[in-house]
Amino acid sequence: MILKFAVLGRAVPKERPRFGPRGIVYTPTRTVEYEQGVGDAFIEAAEEKYYPDIIYEGPVMVTVVEYRRIPLHTSRFRRQAMAAGDIEPIKRPDVDNVVKSVLDGLQKAEAFKDDAQVVDLHVIKRYCDNLKHPEPEVEIQVTYLMDLDHDSPRPTQGY
Repeated sequence: MILKFAVLGRAVPKERPRFGPRGIVYTPTRTVEYEQGVGDAFIEAAEEKYYPDIIYEGPVMVTVVEYRRIPLHTSRFRRQAMAAGDIEPIKRPDVDNVVKSVLDGLQKAEAFKDDAQVVDLHVIKRYCDNLKHPEPEVEIQVTYLMDLDHDSPRPTQGY
């Protein structure tokens, strides 16, 4: 089973835990809200397809594609190259922090039991291209590599 969906807006990287008064540790609000948004988008996509009310415990493949805005003060030549994919984003946020917030959001939405189940992970950063992706967003694809009854493995996608 493959579920593909998008979370509109800029990707929010996983922030470090904060220490509040009296030593209370908490996750920053921005991170919590983004993880909730990822979970809501997953649930909406899962409701469109048949998705059983069990928590999947087999291997999972996740693909995350982050589309980000082209910086404002960029020459026309560089802007065109960025939109065409000839220049790729190498600025923050780091992909590992973006993926952590995406996987935590999926886990909280019960897409899978634990993010340790992710055996194949693909992360791509791109600039918005004004045609297919005019605004920042994060496209997420979750592929369950075994049937939900855990009896027969599904064929994996080739590269």
